[in-house]
This record gives sequence, C-alpha cells and structure tokens, in this order.
Amino acid sequence: MPRKPTADTSPPRPAKSARAIGVVKGVDVAKATAKKTSRHFSTAEIAKAIYAADGLLTRAANLLGCDRMTIYRRANEPEIAEAIKDARAFIVFDAEDALRNRIRDGDTTAIIFTLKTLGKQHGYIERHELTGLDGAKLFSLSDLMGKEEGE
Repeated sequence: MPRKPTADTSPPRPAKSARAIGVVKGVDVAKATAKKTSRHFSTAEIAKAIYAADGLLTRAANLLGCDRMTIYRRANEPEIAEAIKDARAFIVFDAEDALRNRIRDGDTTAIIFTLKTLGKQHGYIERHELTGLDGAKLFSLSDLMGKEEGE
C-alpha cells in the first residue's frame, strides 16, 4: 500500500526501484542519467547558470545539462571566476540578512554568535584560562622537561 504524502511537499518513497518507476523525489531519472551533452557552452551561458545555481558549480552543470567537470575546468576563466565569486557573495548577503532578522527577533543564539564574531572590538571576547586550584600553575616547562626549577 503506497504511503500518503507528508505535510512537506516531498513525494512518498517509491514502492519499486527508482529506475523502474522513473521518478525519484520529482527528478526524472531517465533524463538525469542520460548522457550529458558535449556541446561547447559560452562564457555567458555558464555565468548565467552559475548565478541561477547560487554559485554551486555542480548544480550549474545540471542546469546546463553538461558534466560538472565542464564547469570546473573553466572556473578559472576571469568572467566565470567573477560569476562564482558574485553568486556566492549574494548567498552571504542573504545569510547576513537572515542573521540580522534573527537578532531583531531576540534569538539568543544569533545574538551570542554576533557578539563572539563581530563584537570583539567592543570587549565581547570569549577567553579560556587553564589554571590549577586557586589560579596556581598546572605545570611548568621544567616539569615537561623533567628538570627541577632552579637547576
């Protein structure tokens, strides 16, 4: 008996093998496993796919229908490297916005994270001191060397 879909929109686990029914989580297995195209992609096409894939090169290759190594081989070309850098910067901007929103909502974890990383110049520094009882030394260099102090 097939399972009912859950509240999240993911499909139920297939009763048969994925290849037998042709679909895994909404991905057409036949299309995804088909031979990748070997055509030459322009720099603009690759850059556009990189932006659409948020800087994830394997995802960009899937969008283009080519092997991921096609993208990785060309990643050092100036225009493509710039597209990767820019697309990944947009993700960081989104993360910063989300963090800012969490701070404004009073999320304690977000506040602590921000103070530990950005608040250092304001004195928010986490420091660990290792001492013995009542601040005594745990050991000295001479203890490690096997020598008595003063020798």
